Amino acid sequence: MRYQKYINDLLNNTAIDDGDIHDASRAVLKIFVRAGYLKDGSLWMLDDNGSMVCSFLHDLHGETTKRFSPMDEQQVHCLMEELGKEPYIVLNSSRANAAYWLSNVDPVQHTLIIAPILHKKRIVGFLQGRRQNHQDDFDKDIIKFTCSLANILGRAILATQKNKLQHALKNANVELEKKILVRNQELKKTLQDLQNAQGHLVESEKMAALGQLVCGVAHEVNTPLGVAITSLSILGEEILRLKQAYETGELDESVFIRFIEQSIPAYDIANVNMQRAATLVQEFKKTSVDQSHLSLIKVELKGLIESVIESLAPIYSANQVDFVLDIPEDLTISTYSGSIDQILTNLINNTCIHGFSQSIQKQNLIYIKVFVQKDDFIIDYQDNGTGIDDVIAKDIFTPFFTTNRSNGGTGLGLSVIYNLITQKLSGDIRVIEQDASLGAHFQIRLPISPAITLTE
Repeated sequence: MRYQKYINDLLNNTAIDDGDIHDASRAVLKIFVRAGYLKDGSLWMLDDNGSMVCSFLHDLHGETTKRFSPMDEQQVHCLMEELGKEPYIVLNSSRANAAYWLSNVDPVQHTLIIAPILHKKRIVGFLQGRRQNHQDDFDKDIIKFTCSLANILGRAILATQKNKLQHALKNANVELEKKILVRNQELKKTLQDLQNAQGHLVESEKMAALGQLVCGVAHEVNTPLGVAITSLSILGEEILRLKQAYETGELDESVFIRFIEQSIPAYDIANVNMQRAATLVQEFKKTSVDQSHLSLIKVELKGLIESVIESLAPIYSANQVDFVLDIPEDLTISTYSGSIDQILTNLINNTCIHGFSQSIQKQNLIYIKVFVQKDDFIIDYQDNGTGIDDVIAKDIFTPFFTTNRSNGGTGLGLSVIYNLITQKLSGDIRVIEQDASLGAHFQIRLPISPAITLTE
């Protein structure tokens, strides 16, 4: 093919793959007119209104003034039908009457060649070249050359779209980093407030009683922070995956959409849990020893428990835990806001740390059964992990008692919920003997409607 040198020059032109559609179009049209001995060459593109617009033009004298008016939707429809019948169109004066869609291009005085530009197998425009009638007809070489140039323009359009996606990605990353920075600053302040509060309580006369409360809050803050850190880790992996896709040239719309679908939920989870940590600290500041300022609310228990379990997925997902629930559908209780959440969070976290870390079971299970006895409801919580030795069962609710101190355990998780259940909620909690259980087994008894007077 005598035009191969021109094709090679264009393929080596950095504008084609750099996403610069303006320079790429000018380079293609300049070579098109010169190599094809054309009067002019033009690039036409569909706009958002369904019209076809002459986006770029280059004539024999190097002028680029656009002399063609846009094609309306009816003209575009007729053109698409013609391009659907054959891969290119060559028109001369003998076919001019049938070319309604070229009314403003003067096919009577010119011989015309048109090659469609495809993007993802869809026609998004076309490359047009014109010769005067006294010039030679378009032979098979110039036809192949024109189709090759149209394919190169399609490649330039794809690069342009990738360039736009890259800019959108950079902007999204910048905005996301700003939000994460703000959340991290809030987190640091939250932790500083907690440390200050703990230091004050340690020095107070009520250190024995209030120290447990401080550590309990610290333990509770650690849970949403752990969820937030896990979510941010997922977010980091998605950003890395997206970066790798861009560097390997595999970044397209589907990859970018997957990034958005994965990163937004991860960010939302991190945001919610950081807010939850901040709220815990604020509640701690305004809470007295008996926590009388917490709100007493009515909740549907099954929905509440299911919601809590769903929110704790980052804690137990690494252990591939399945839950078996047996809870009455219509059981409504009155309780303090956050109390059931705190109890279940501590129990599930305790199970994952102590019960499943060395378990040899093929499947990790947690059973939660709820039933009513007179004016009380019973939460029966059991896992199939390593269990609790009967020798230490009597001590597990004692503050600072732990079998995991070498790995950072504080021994406060169960003592916090014991104090919450027995002192605040007027209930009780007990450990079922190991011989009668699969693993760790707790029974919690709480009043359906506690007779507690709220303090204003």
